[in-house]
Amino acid sequence: MTMTFKFYSDAKGWGFVVLDDGRDAFLHESVAKLYGLRSEVMVRTVRVRCDISYVPGRRPEITAIAIA
Repeated sequence: MTMTFKFYSDAKGWGFVVLDDGRDAFLHESVAKLYGLRSEVMVRTVRVRCDISYVPGRRPEITAIAIA
């Protein structure tokens, strides 16, 4: 899977990525840092394996990342 960073704010500590299927997913700073993503990576498309939480009525949320 790839995710393309759509928006990420170090100041806010969160952002959104676009997944392979075209959906936006929420990415929180705690997940990004826990799995080694740094802000310089968060400006491009990254090939990853990730776990995604789906909650009805909300955007998908990335809960775990492994750089492929």
